[in-house]
Amino acid sequence: MARKYGIEKYGPNRYHIVTAKMGFHGRTFGAMSATGQPANGC
Repeated sequence: MARKYGIEKYGPNRYHIVTAKMGFHGRTFGAMSATGQPANGC
């Protein structure tokens, strides 16, 4: 719903990805990619 609103209001080419530095978002690959932390070689 938020994505649809953003596209309708601002167009499809305007986007920002917000991450939390040193934030914990779980242990899935998708969640780990959103933390903004460097890879640890695992």
